[in-house]
Amino acid sequence: MSKSRTGQLKPCCTWCKDNRKDLRHTITVGQARREFCSENCLHEFKRVYLKVTPALLAHRPPPLAVQTTPSAVSD
Repeated sequence: MSKSRTGQLKPCCTWCKDNRKDLRHTITVGQARREFCSENCLHEFKRVYLKVTPALLAHRPPPLAVQTTPSAVSD
């Protein structure tokens, strides 16, 4: 029996999902690197990302606040 080969991921544009080897435009979002085949795809991604991100942040619950009580210090 032969060993099964794992397939290599082909590079594709983040926006249009077109499989191309020449992804010339990149942007880093958070810790993820996004690659695009054209400036048009990059601009469309930016437009949607900038429109959606504030809406997501508005629905995010507020961070928890840690309250400390002052300790009674006797002299």
